[in-house]
Amino acid sequence: MEQKEETTFNIKDNPSKVNGCSCPFHPYQLISMIGFGINTLIYYIIFAPSVNSNIPGMIIAIILNSILSILVFTFGFIATIIDSRDPTVDEERIKHSNNISIDSNDFEFYCKLCKTHMLERTKHCGTCNKCVLVFDHHCKWLNNCIGQTNYRYFISLIISVGMLNLHQVGSSLAFIILYFHGNCRDNLIGVYQKDIGIFAIVVVFILMVDNFLFLCFISHLLFFHFRLYLKNMTTYEYIIYNRNIELTKKNPKSEPYTSKFMVNLKKERENRPSNLEKGQMDTPAELSPKRDRADDIENSPNENWCPKYFLNRIDKEIKENQKEYLEKNKKITERESIISDEHLISDHNLIKA
Repeated sequence: MEQKEETTFNIKDNPSKVNGCSCPFHPYQLISMIGFGINTLIYYIIFAPSVNSNIPGMIIAIILNSILSILVFTFGFIATIIDSRDPTVDEERIKHSNNISIDSNDFEFYCKLCKTHMLERTKHCGTCNKCVLVFDHHCKWLNNCIGQTNYRYFISLIISVGMLNLHQVGSSLAFIILYFHGNCRDNLIGVYQKDIGIFAIVVVFILMVDNFLFLCFISHLLFFHFRLYLKNMTTYEYIIYNRNIELTKKNPKSEPYTSKFMVNLKKERENRPSNLEKGQMDTPAELSPKRDRADDIENSPNENWCPKYFLNRIDKEIKENQKEYLEKNKKITERESIISDEHLISDHNLIKA
C-alpha cells in the first residue's frame, strides 16, 4: 500500500505538460526529428543532383517528395502542439476558483489527481500528468498524448509518413538502376566535380533499407488503427479489454484492471447517495473512504475503465469463462467422487476377505 501511495504522489507532483513542445523532450522525439532531417537532406544532396532534367518523371518525383515532406512536417507539428486535455478539467477549475457551484449529477467520473470531474472516455496520463479527452495513447515520438483533439492529425501524419517512405524506396531503387544503366553517375560528377559513386550508392542503399523497414512498421500501425476504427475503440481501451479477457480466462474470479485515479460516481451514488448532493463538489475522501476494491468489481465488473458501448461484450466473455470454469470444477468433483466410491468398495471387499 505504501508503494502505491508513493507512485500517486510522484505523478501528482510532476508538472502538467501542455503539449509535445513542453520540456522535458523525449529521446524518441529528438530521434524522429533528426532522422527526418537527415533523410530529407540525403535525398536532396545525392538524389536530386543526379536527376536528368530531360526526364520529366524524375522532376515529378522530386516535387512529390517535397510535397510529402511538407505534409509530414505539418501534420507532425500540429499533432505535437495541440493540447489534448479534457476541457471539463479547465472549465471546472475556473468555476471552482470563482466559487461557482458544480452539479456532480451531471458527471459520471472523477479524477483523484486533477480533483475535477471528467468525461466518460477520458483517462489521466501519468506521463503528461493531465486528463486526456478520449485517450488513445501517449506517443513518445511526438512527446504528446493522442486524444480526440489531435487523433485525426496523428492518423494523417502516419499516412503521410507511409507515402513518403514508399516514395523514397522507389526513388532509391530508381537511382541505383539509373546509376549503372543511365547517366546518374555523370550528373553527380558534373555537380560535385568528383566521382562519389561508391559513397552515393552505399548511402542510397541504406536510405532505401531504412525507409522499407519503417514502411513495414507504419503499415502495421495503420492496419491496427483501421481495426480499432471498425471496433470503435481506442488503443488504450483495446489493450485493457484484452488484458481483462486474459485475466478472466486464467481465473474468472480474478479482479479486472481498474484505474486507481478514476472514481465511478454513478456507482458511488448508488451505494452512498447522501454523499453526492446536488450542487456539491465531489472529493476523493467523500467518495471512497477505505473501501474494498473487490466489492466494486463484484457489483459492477469493469465499469470503472471501459465505456458503456462494449460493457455487454465484456460481461458476455466473463460469463462464458465462468461457465467453463464451473463445468471443469463439476467434472473434477464428479471424478473425485467416483474415485472415492471405488476406494470405499475396494476397502469393503478387503474387510470381507
